[in-house]
Amino acid sequence: MPTPSDRVTEIVGKATKAPRQVRISRKVRDACRFMVYEGLKRRDAAERVGLTDNALYIAFRKPEVLALQQEMMADLRQSAAARSIARVDRLADEADSEHVRLQANTFLLGIEGVRPAERHVHDHTHRIVPGYVLDPSGPDLQRPEHLRDVTPGPPLIEGEGQEVPEQAETCGDVPQGSNGNGEKGPV
Repeated sequence: MPTPSDRVTEIVGKATKAPRQVRISRKVRDACRFMVYEGLKRRDAAERVGLTDNALYIAFRKPEVLALQQEMMADLRQSAAARSIARVDRLADEADSEHVRLQANTFLLGIEGVRPAERHVHDHTHRIVPGYVLDPSGPDLQRPEHLRDVTPGPPLIEGEGQEVPEQAETCGDVPQGSNGNGEKGPV
């Protein structure tokens, strides 16, 4: 006699069916192969297998067809990677140029996670920028009056103030030093 838990298992088992196996047509598979392995456009692949472009477009909107295309692309990448590594390996052994052999070996080692020693170039030129410079001519170097400012800029005029002569040049019709009304004053 079945127990209640057996009855529940039977009901749940009937309710949870295995997912339906989706069939991808031969024409869609072939079109997908042409697109992935031969690099055809969707329209050209559809024409080659006898489908319309729209029918192939609709087929590629289905997750199963997209999964098939992704699987084919992964296979292509894997085989291309193997061929590329074999080609680089041949270059590492047989290239005429030492530079090419070095780069190929560096690449192959990088695949295995081995990094070449890094080359550090130190620049020992110190940039000298204007600022305060010690003047060693004085008796005591610690006193501030023995420091000179050598920052570039307009020269400082030492001594008593001097009157700056007025310039006679004109700017347009208005002479400098005039406000345009004939009166002298700031411009």
